[in-house]
Amino acid sequence: MNKFFYSGAFAIFVLVLFLANETKVFSNMRTFVGSVFFMDSSTERTLKDAYTTSLLDDQRPVKILIVPGHDDKYFGAQFRGLREANINLELAEKLAKLFRAQGRFSVTVTRTQEGYNPVISDFLEREESAILAFVKQKKETMGSLIDRRIVGTVDSIEHVFAPGDTAFHLYGINYFANKNSFDIVLHIHFNDYPREDFRVAGKYKGVAIYIPESQYSNFYGSRALAEKIFERLLKFYPQSSFQREAEGIIPSQDLIAIGAYNTLDSAALLLEYGYLYEPQFQNEEIRDKTLDELALQTYIGTINLLGISYKTKFGSANLGRLDSPSLEYKEAGADVLKLQTALLSLNMYPPKGKTFLECPLSGIFFRCTKQSVLEFQVKYGISPALGYAGPITIKKLNAVLAE
Repeated sequence: MNKFFYSGAFAIFVLVLFLANETKVFSNMRTFVGSVFFMDSSTERTLKDAYTTSLLDDQRPVKILIVPGHDDKYFGAQFRGLREANINLELAEKLAKLFRAQGRFSVTVTRTQEGYNPVISDFLEREESAILAFVKQKKETMGSLIDRRIVGTVDSIEHVFAPGDTAFHLYGINYFANKNSFDIVLHIHFNDYPREDFRVAGKYKGVAIYIPESQYSNFYGSRALAEKIFERLLKFYPQSSFQREAEGIIPSQDLIAIGAYNTLDSAALLLEYGYLYEPQFQNEEIRDKTLDELALQTYIGTINLLGISYKTKFGSANLGRLDSPSLEYKEAGADVLKLQTALLSLNMYPPKGKTFLECPLSGIFFRCTKQSVLEFQVKYGISPALGYAGPITIKKLNAVLAE
């Protein structure tokens, strides 16, 4: 008997099974279609393998796409003259610099101080028809899977509706990332929420990370990356106090940036680094140092996932020798932020019984900082222990940090 006999016999066998249990066959076929549509495209293993490959092949670095949210037209949140689009870009540039210095990463930032990266804008213009067809096909496929109950719909936290051109831009970035085999896509944002008077600071604080919903193909890699970055951020900042962000790492099915309708293969995060009105963002000097810290913690979390250790144990952009002769109550600036960070590294900030929600790394010397300095003075026998960082306290603190 030859191969044609075997193939014919197999076809008859499949037909008999189909006729015997038509409903079951169709059900299994639908499940198969769903599993192919949501086949894992990014996992912790694939991300680690990408780094391993970069060690063996200089031509294949880990590819990271950084997307500073919003732009000059749609600038996002705004508080007392500070625009989210601007601070997003500042942070994106700091983060890109860290990755590029490592040597095993190829970094593309979608927007610069001059406007959109021409590589991105030219791609979107050139591939407009293909992008629209891509999105249409993805939406139709997912709609069909939902209708057949192969895919479930999940309620997500409401976000500001993306205008048509913004939505196209975000889908286009997903298409660009897929076509160019990016391993990681990071969307940089700062938070806000509707309230009666936007001139007044709101009540919510803290960081949150949005990841693709668990049915999407890039879920596993995104979740693994989010967990590592979130772990680092929480060493310095509070988790969002907004009730709907109570999980800290929040899956979303409808955020375009991280792959709505399964439009993105890369591990993808939308990082909300805090609320724009929080005190550490209001002073330009303190904001710059805070962005350094946020960038560094994002970088450390990423390389830790890939199996790379950071060079120092504590790992802070603002930990170092204090040069100020003294720091007093109500002072504000980078030196106060360094003081707070130094006390944090010694597990003495926030002070006992307090959290980052009550006592942020604000760069402002108020009651929380005074109480932490007081506790330091008591522990190291500095008298009188008044909670002010004078020359003796600063000298001792520098000595302890140098140990």
